Amino acid sequence: MRDPNPLLRRIKLSDLRLFSAVIGAGGMAKAATQLHISQPAVSKAIASLEQTLGVRLLDRHAGGVTPTIYGDALLQGSTAAFDDLGQSVGRIKFLNDPRTGKLRFACGQTYALGFVPGIIEKMSADYPGVRFNVFDVAEIASLKRRQIEVAITRQFTDFDDPDIHEEALFEDPVVVYAASDSPWARRRKMSLADLIDAPWILPPYNYPTGRLIVESFKASGFEPPKACVKTFVLDLTLGLLATGRYVSMAPRSMLRICAKRLSLKILPIKLQHQASSAAIITLKGRTLSPVAELFIKYAREAAKPFAAAG
Repeated sequence: MRDPNPLLRRIKLSDLRLFSAVIGAGGMAKAATQLHISQPAVSKAIASLEQTLGVRLLDRHAGGVTPTIYGDALLQGSTAAFDDLGQSVGRIKFLNDPRTGKLRFACGQTYALGFVPGIIEKMSADYPGVRFNVFDVAEIASLKRRQIEVAITRQFTDFDDPDIHEEALFEDPVVVYAASDSPWARRRKMSLADLIDAPWILPPYNYPTGRLIVESFKASGFEPPKACVKTFVLDLTLGLLATGRYVSMAPRSMLRICAKRLSLKILPIKLQHQASSAAIITLKGRTLSPVAELFIKYAREAAKPFAAAG
């Protein structure tokens, strides 16, 4: 039977790895140093790859090299190929010993403080050999570059990306909170109107949680406040709240888990905004490792009490 794509037999994984290294390093000399081979050997391999494919893969310039449109296409396919191969090797190791494995995932800071630790604790107790590499920014780009397998974050309700799969875990509205010993926490009844001039610590309004905050204020007839401190840094937020002066907003799940431990209190304010959920985010069409599949299973179980509580 005739080979439908004879070029595939002429391209080696080592060629693709070298090509990726050149782009990552930004030049052939730097890649040669990283790979501990000579620069002429790198140049010869790239030239041979270009000759095989019949296109120019790299634009050479004084500052190094940059990929052409053909080079970008080859790099994207190479990344996916190495990822799939790595996942297959990982699956074999896991099948041989299901007590081990490594997972790279990301989660937002509020979920890192609230919902996610319980998942890791339960999974680690059942599979003590599993290792977690956790990143604190759940970016779509990280999933597409296959730097992480899974993200747990607030569901992206206002965008549609054909490459991204979202699985809602439980509704997670934002709530207003403050230090449990602050003057705000002593009041049994209050509304947003009482806090319009309060010193707020809030995330930027152009992000998912920020947009829910804007929606809540506008639904109550107010413009969103000018934050005294605008930040994503949760440690800074908690440090300032401890002074008793400030108020902030965060997903309800975080406060359900750690309010008592961190001396925080949800204020009795009913907010109005579109339903938004905590979600598992993955890349469509990507075969997940057994460890990632296991993590998602544990995340679903951990979400059940939150979903039941409404």
